Amino acid sequence: MNVSKLILLCVVVSVVGLTSTLEVRASVSDPIIADLQAKLLIAGFSPGPADGYWGGKTEAALKAFQEAGGLPSSGRLDAETAARLEIDIPGTEGTPQDIHDLIDAGKVEVKASARAMDLVGIELRSGRPYSISVRIPLGTYFTAGSPDLQNMLTTKEVIRSLNSEDWVSISIQAASTDRQRGIPGGDVRLKVQKLPGTSELPKLFPVFSSSGASYPVLQAAIWIVTDNSTFEELAVLIQSQDGFSATRSINEPEVARAMRICSEAGIDIKARKIWSDRATIRGELADETLKEWLEQDP
Repeated sequence: MNVSKLILLCVVVSVVGLTSTLEVRASVSDPIIADLQAKLLIAGFSPGPADGYWGGKTEAALKAFQEAGGLPSSGRLDAETAARLEIDIPGTEGTPQDIHDLIDAGKVEVKASARAMDLVGIELRSGRPYSISVRIPLGTYFTAGSPDLQNMLTTKEVIRSLNSEDWVSISIQAASTDRQRGIPGGDVRLKVQKLPGTSELPKLFPVFSSSGASYPVLQAAIWIVTDNSTFEELAVLIQSQDGFSATRSINEPEVARAMRICSEAGIDIKARKIWSDRATIRGELADETLKEWLEQDP
């Protein structure tokens, strides 16, 4: 059986199994919990002060309210319990919340793993007693915390609901930034962060979303932006069959399409080094539309 694996040339550290846990600010007061506590007090139960902090007293009071009302005494603020108490919970009825906002509010716990060059693994768990709909947008950025290591970003958007205290595991298509850096390995701590305001990468995301492009195309476009890569430099990504033979993964058709995506995103592709390689790229293309596009005057 042939096993195909994407790897970076001259980099030998495996990314498989790399896992880290993000810090979650669990001490942040939650207005939904404060509302729950206030409503429980009005209903004659004793959750403690309405300070927005979840704890044993609030959970016990919620269970008592549920039992008294003939509801399942789960100790979670499910939809029926919330309706009885007239509590509105954003992000549960088709209104997903951005993962960055949820992390800032201390509402989710997150574990991140670089499972492959084109795959990020995320585990999520609700830090609250109610359901949360989480949006992990295209372009969610993962940093390795070192100037010597590559960072990663997602190339697809994913939405997941967290309905219990159990961990939910998600695999998301991704690509790496900073071609010249090493692959993170060992006990490296990954973090979900927002891209720097000076980055041109966000220009690519709307085009990525509608392009349906393959991983090599998206990876080439990212490296053209982050590293101003030439055609030969993009050869760093190779495909290995059974660990023996290796072939280039980003070839002329992928590079040409990546260049077109960059241009459509508003990036001045003619100012990038890759534009000087267009004659080489054009000579190996079968797509007449791309060939004609590459024949533009500089």
